[in-house]
Amino acid sequence: MFSVHLDMKINPQSKKITGVFKNMNHSILQKQNPIVILGGGMAGLIAGTYIQQQGEKSIIIEKSSKTGGSMKMSGGSIWCFKNHSDYKKINPHGNTMLGEKLIDNFLPSIEWLISLGAPIKNVTAALYRETDRHCYQMTPNSEYFTQFITEKFLELGGEIIFNSNITQIKCNSNKLIEEIEIKTNSQIKSINCSSLILATGGFHNNPTLKNEHFGKWSDKLIVRGNLYSTGDGLKLATSLGAKKSKSMDSFYGHLMPAPPAEVPRNRFSEFTMYHSEHCLLLNEDGNRFTDESICDESNAEATIQQNNAISYMIFDDKIYKKYGIKKSISGEIINDPFKKSIEINALTTKENSIQKLVETLSYWGVKKEASLKNILGYNDYLINKNTSSISIPRAKNFNPIGTPPYYAIALTTGITLTLGGLETNENAQVLNDKNIPIGNLYSIGGDSGGIYNHSYGGGLCLGLVFGKIAAGNAIKYHH
Repeated sequence: MFSVHLDMKINPQSKKITGVFKNMNHSILQKQNPIVILGGGMAGLIAGTYIQQQGEKSIIIEKSSKTGGSMKMSGGSIWCFKNHSDYKKINPHGNTMLGEKLIDNFLPSIEWLISLGAPIKNVTAALYRETDRHCYQMTPNSEYFTQFITEKFLELGGEIIFNSNITQIKCNSNKLIEEIEIKTNSQIKSINCSSLILATGGFHNNPTLKNEHFGKWSDKLIVRGNLYSTGDGLKLATSLGAKKSKSMDSFYGHLMPAPPAEVPRNRFSEFTMYHSEHCLLLNEDGNRFTDESICDESNAEATIQQNNAISYMIFDDKIYKKYGIKKSISGEIINDPFKKSIEINALTTKENSIQKLVETLSYWGVKKEASLKNILGYNDYLINKNTSSISIPRAKNFNPIGTPPYYAIALTTGITLTLGGLETNENAQVLNDKNIPIGNLYSIGGDSGGIYNHSYGGGLCLGLVFGKIAAGNAIKYHH
């Protein structure tokens, strides 16, 4: 028996990983009883690197042919709330114990990452929903950071088996996981292990699980995250009696141009409507369905519950120029998602009157009478403070649709990360229905759930903090 092992090096000029495949006698792996990590994204690589640094042995089982997962596709910002009160303010229904653990361990985890020589820098980030945050940016980008942390893991003696899936888990009489079977290159291999850490990234690309938890329109979701995150960790753990967290119907995503537009997978951020919190959203019935001012992530969750998972974002020229176009300090246009959406055949319009705008919406299939009534009622509420004009008040961002020209675009939801998953304790151990740890089974990153519940607070920080926590506790368990 043998496994596929990849020695990697970073070429400073090309900033790409180069490698040579080597065969290893698999019996060596069996004798060492390594800590096995399922998934080679942010969480898995952090856990593996920490384990190796402590002089222990770990193996990452990666489903695809590359490391990085959703991290590699991200903007590279590792951020977290600065204090417990801000976390609770934004996530009132989240798992407070885990949320506070995240915040308390964020800066120490960052310091550890810096001690490795990781290419990150402290940056000043804009307020997130009126709260301050710590923010460290991967430099020059997330792809290079992925290459760095992958090489560091391998340099410390870690191993990665690519293109592999776990096919079977074997437990001893004490219900502890002691052996796994994986399928790689059409071969079945057995690996003895001291602990198993799940880091498969959630279930945002599993149609069945999405339908179960997000509703009948979930098949319309545009997958912004790693396509290999199909709930493997969740399915594996629940087969062992694991408990699902709260917030299984919650996810992190953004509004994006709806079909017939096709957004290029490597350019998602360019087409994301971050400014939807300043706009008006209508569904096909011509009605508002949420307080748009909460945040774009909330609007994305609300849109998936609408008919055909479509919403229509309406804004005027004042909103467009102030919030819809991202500019540099010098005033240079960095990104204009509305303009770019036109280039990919999104349903968009620009009209000189609200009446004309409503006629175009009607042509798209939006009920004309209701949409006109709700746009005018929205303006009456914002301008004249007439609360009887609307059914859903706004908490902030009181921007009427009053300065022509007027704009509309058909949007749908892009999903980046599922926020529900496995119930874990502060040691990242997976819990059963009685809240008792399932022996030597751990869950981190997108496989764990409940820290955020219909809200958000940073995704990469979860992999960093709990990847390190799970690794440390798996080592203790091993000894």
